[in-house]
Amino acid sequence: MFSKSLFRKIISYTFLVLTVSLLFLLASCVTPIDDNPREEVMVRFIVDGVVVKSETIPFRSDATAPEDPVKENYVFIGWDKSFTDVRSNLDVHALFKPVEYTITKTANVKVTVVRDNRTIVLNSGDTVAKGETITVSVVLTDSQVFDSLLINGVAYENNVSIEVTEDLSIEGKIKHKDGLTTKELLDQDIIQIGTYLGEQTADFDLPAAGQNGSVITWEVLSGSSIVLNGNQAIVTRPSDENETVVLLAHFELEDEYEDVEIVVIVLKEETATPNIYATDLFISEYAEGNAGNNKYIEIFNGTGQSVNLKDYEVKLYANGATNPTNTLVFEDIYLPHGGVYVIYNPDCSAEILNRLPGGLATDSTVTFYNGDDAIALYKNGEVIDIIGEIGISPSGSWTGVDALGNSLSTSNQTLVRYESIVSPNAEFTPSEWVTLGTDVFTNVGEHEFTYIQLTPEQIVQADLAVLTLVSQTVSNLTLPDKGPKGSTITWESFNTEVITHKGVVTRGEEDVIVTMVATVSYGDFSDIKEFQVKVLAKSTTPVMEYYAEAEGLVGQALEEALRKIITETHTTKITYKNLGNYFPQTDYDPNNPSVMLLFYTRLSASDNTWNKEHVWPDSRGGNTAENDLHHIRPTVNSVNSARGNFTIGTVTSGKKEIVYKGINTGNYIGGNRFEPADEIKGDVARIIFYCATRYASLDIVSSGVAVLETLLEWNMMDAPDAYEINRNEAIYRIQGNRNPFIDNPEFANLIWG
Repeated sequence: MFSKSLFRKIISYTFLVLTVSLLFLLASCVTPIDDNPREEVMVRFIVDGVVVKSETIPFRSDATAPEDPVKENYVFIGWDKSFTDVRSNLDVHALFKPVEYTITKTANVKVTVVRDNRTIVLNSGDTVAKGETITVSVVLTDSQVFDSLLINGVAYENNVSIEVTEDLSIEGKIKHKDGLTTKELLDQDIIQIGTYLGEQTADFDLPAAGQNGSVITWEVLSGSSIVLNGNQAIVTRPSDENETVVLLAHFELEDEYEDVEIVVIVLKEETATPNIYATDLFISEYAEGNAGNNKYIEIFNGTGQSVNLKDYEVKLYANGATNPTNTLVFEDIYLPHGGVYVIYNPDCSAEILNRLPGGLATDSTVTFYNGDDAIALYKNGEVIDIIGEIGISPSGSWTGVDALGNSLSTSNQTLVRYESIVSPNAEFTPSEWVTLGTDVFTNVGEHEFTYIQLTPEQIVQADLAVLTLVSQTVSNLTLPDKGPKGSTITWESFNTEVITHKGVVTRGEEDVIVTMVATVSYGDFSDIKEFQVKVLAKSTTPVMEYYAEAEGLVGQALEEALRKIITETHTTKITYKNLGNYFPQTDYDPNNPSVMLLFYTRLSASDNTWNKEHVWPDSRGGNTAENDLHHIRPTVNSVNSARGNFTIGTVTSGKKEIVYKGINTGNYIGGNRFEPADEIKGDVARIIFYCATRYASLDIVSSGVAVLETLLEWNMMDAPDAYEINRNEAIYRIQGNRNPFIDNPEFANLIWG
C-alpha cells in the first residue's frame, strides 16, 4: 500500500507534467504575426450591405476605394476602417450622415419630431434630417385664438405635419380673445425683453421677435461702442472707460407698435503692457575681415517664438550682379527666440570658429564676398533684408553714417545691427548699423536686442502706416483684426448690402464703390484709416455654360476641370510664324479699333518697332505655349529685352523704371524681378494663370516665373478692363477657347488662394 505522503507526491508530479505539456501545446498553436503572411488578401467595400467593390491586393499593401457612394437624403462622410497596410481579408463599410435642414421659428410656434419612438421638441436653429416629418403648431394662451401658420411664406392650418426638404422659416400668427387687446399682447412682449441688456464685452444677437409674435427692429440712439448689422450688435470695447449705449427697440404687432429705449453697458478694454518683438528675422552682424577669409553674417530671431529657417535663403550678388552668384538654402532648422544662426567662411580663423553657437552655424560660399558685394536675406522668394544693393557695384565698399554718427564701411569692418532695430529692411540703411572696427569678432554668436516699450499712440500709428486693403474685388475681403505690433483692428462698411463689416462681398449688376473704415486701437488710443473698395459687377459674359463642368469645384479639381475645358475647345492651332497676323483683331484699342496697342506700354504699333513675345519667358518653359494667342503679345522690342526672364513680382531692391524713347513706361526691374505697370498687373497675372492651367507642365512656383502670392493680389487689384475682355472674346472666335481668369477672376483664388 502507498503511504499518504507518497500518494500526494505522485499526484503533484502528475499535475506538473500535465501543466508543462499544456503550456508547450498552447505555445505551438500561436503563430507569430507576419511569419507566414498570405500572398494576397481581399478587401470588400460595402454600402448598405451591398458589396460595391471587391479588390484582391498583395499582403500589406493599400486598397483603392471606389468613387464616393451616393445615398438619397444622406451625405457620405468616409469609410469605417483604414484600408492601408492590409494584412487580412477586410470588409470596409461606408459611413453616412443625414442631409440636414435648419428650422427657424417664432417663439409661439411648437415644432416636434419623432425619433426612436420619442417625441422631441425642437428649438429655433435646430436641424432635422432631410425626409423627416415634423409636426408644427401655434401655441396659444387662454387669451389667444389661432390666425394663421406660415411656413416659408405659405399658409397652413394649425397642427400640421410636413416632410422636411429644405430650410424652414415658421411664423405663428394669433388673434386675441375678447378682453385682451393687441396692445396688451404687445406689452407682454415688451416686458419679456425688458429695458436693460446687461454688461457686454463681445458681439451679441438682439431678439427679432417677441413671444406673442411681435416683430422687433433695432437702432442705436446713443453711444459709439455698438454698431448694428441687422439684429447683430457689433461691439467695440472702449479703451478708457465703460460706455452706456442706448438702443431703440421698435415693437410692432398687427396695427399696434411702440418704441422702447433699452440700455447696454459696454465694458472698457483690458489693456496689457506692450512687449514689442522683432517683426521677422534679420541680419544682426556682418564681418569682412582685413586679413584672410574672416567673413561671416549672423541671422537673429527676436520674434518671440521659434522660427523654421526652411522659408529663408541667403543670396550673394558679387560685382554688381543681378542674378545670385551663390545661394544658401536652409534646411528644416528651428531658430529659437533670442538665438542667432551664423553663416561663416570655411577658411575663417579659429577665433571665429570657437565662438560659433552649437548646431546653429554652417559654412557657405555665400560668404565669398568682398566689401563691394551685396548679400540679401530672402523669405518665400522676397528680399526682406540686405547689405548693399543688388545690381550695383560701388567703388570699394558700401558707405554711410552709422547709428552712432560714425563713418560706416562694409570693407575690412565688423558691423552689428543697432539694438533698437526690430525689423528687417529691404533697402540697405547704414544708420541701422554700428561699426565695431576691423577684425573685431567678440560678438559672434550673440546679439543685443532691446524690446522697445512703445506708447499706445506709437503702436497705433505704426500699424496704421502698414495697413492696406485692395482697391477693387470680386470676392470676399480678408480684413485683419490685429496689427503687426499688437493693435486691435475693427472694420465698418458704409454699404453693408455690398460689403459687410466682416468683409463678405455681394456682387450686383453694376460696379459699386464702398467706403471701408478701419479703426486701429491700442490701450487708450485709437485712430482710423479709410479705404475705397470697388466691388465689380457680376460677369455678364454669356459663356457660363462654357464652364458648366467646373461649377462648384475648388483647388486641384477646379484646375483640372478648367484645363479639360480650355484644352478640348482649343480647336484652332496657329503657327508661331502666323500669330502676328491676328494681333490687329485681338490687341486693338477699344476706343479706336483701327489702332493696335503694344503690351507693357500700350503704345501704337504703327509708330514703334515691335515683335511678338512670350509673357511666360521662353527660358522658364514658356515655349510650351508659344503658339497660343492668350499667351503671346505684341511688344516693344527694347522693353521686352529689359524685362528679360526676371521673376514677375514686386521689385523691392535696386528699383529702376524701364524708359522707352524718353517715356516712363511704369514697368520696373531690380533685384532679379520684373514688375509690370499698375494698369496691366492683372493682365499679366491672368496670362500666367492661363498658361499654368492650359499647359500641365508649366508650374508657377517651381519654374520661378512669378511670385504666386503677388499674382493673386494683382488679379484682385487690377480687374479685367474692356481691352482685356475684348481680346478674350476675339481669341475665343479665333482659337475656340477662352481665358477662364478673365471671365471669372475668382477662379484664381479658388485654385491657388
